[in-house]
Amino acid sequence: MFASRVGVRVLALLPAVVLLLEPCFGQIGAGAGWFLQGHVVLEDGTVPTEKVSIESVCGGIPRTETVADKKGQFSFTLGQNNSEVMQDATRSAGNARGAQVPTGMNRNTVAECALRAVLPGYRSDIVSLANRRFGDNPEVGTLVLHKLAAAAGPAAAATTLAAPPNAKKAFDKGVEASRNGKWDDAARSFQKAVEIYPQFAEAWYDLGKAQAAQNQAEAARTSYQRAAKADESFLPPYLEIANLNARTQDWKSLADVTAHVLRLAPASYPQAYLFNAVASLNLGDPDAAERSARAGQKVDAQHQSPKLWQVLGMALANRGEFAAAAEQFRQYLEFAPTAPDAAAVRAQIADCESRAANKQ
Repeated sequence: MFASRVGVRVLALLPAVVLLLEPCFGQIGAGAGWFLQGHVVLEDGTVPTEKVSIESVCGGIPRTETVADKKGQFSFTLGQNNSEVMQDATRSAGNARGAQVPTGMNRNTVAECALRAVLPGYRSDIVSLANRRFGDNPEVGTLVLHKLAAAAGPAAAATTLAAPPNAKKAFDKGVEASRNGKWDDAARSFQKAVEIYPQFAEAWYDLGKAQAAQNQAEAARTSYQRAAKADESFLPPYLEIANLNARTQDWKSLADVTAHVLRLAPASYPQAYLFNAVASLNLGDPDAAERSARAGQKVDAQHQSPKLWQVLGMALANRGEFAAAAEQFRQYLEFAPTAPDAAAVRAQIADCESRAANKQ
């Protein structure tokens, strides 16, 4: 499974590395849906004044599901906000390598999924969905946001504060439409906001999210890029650009954009470390991949990006450190025991253990 020459090893591992980036959502079943609702507050019990996104995380892959309202309440159907960016990448990855697209959800259970709130500068409580059954009470409880003392990166773009009233009004209208899943209406409102005030980074970002929800992948990329250009310290659009770069396997761009995120917010985004490690491994630099993966593991205290351990195992295996690689793979399975690639990872563990024994 692992070749002996460095140049060949990376190529041999490349398909497995790329597969790490595939989403774990499958089709739920005709007419079925996982409707969920809850509440988000700060640790002092107050409702955040900034916009808070609600993300699902399945198999370590985050996906924005909705935005909490002004009272901190949220509701959505899990996996409904599914853009063409995700779908096309999954289909092409599966077709190109003959791989089966992993299915992480079905009518009876949600495997390896959790919910969290997202507000830069804060760490969210995590609500696991692993044991939830179809038809259960949709209430998931309260997600509490805890301030990160060392976090960098603003919760909202600075340009939001400078936007004129008519641009803010259009923006607020778009946010409300987004909460209700009216993506076409939301896009029109966000488009109006940026036409009034072209430096409105947060409106460009939300326009991209609305476009992605309508399967307009290239338009979404352009909007994210405009958001990043308008305010380089506003990080959410960089994370979306990173996601698109990962889907298109643009490893150099992925490494660059995640490096920017990690410079500004080294304690806030475990998935940025994951993407950076994957990019480094595919660029043939297992040492850089190891550094990113280990740094990400320190940030990911709740193990919501378990693939950090898998990527670190691959980096170590590429260097011939098979015993250490096997241990990382075992930890990955400990944190994600029902992952779609669990059987393949168990085979990697056996192969690493065999090679480690032969080296003694």
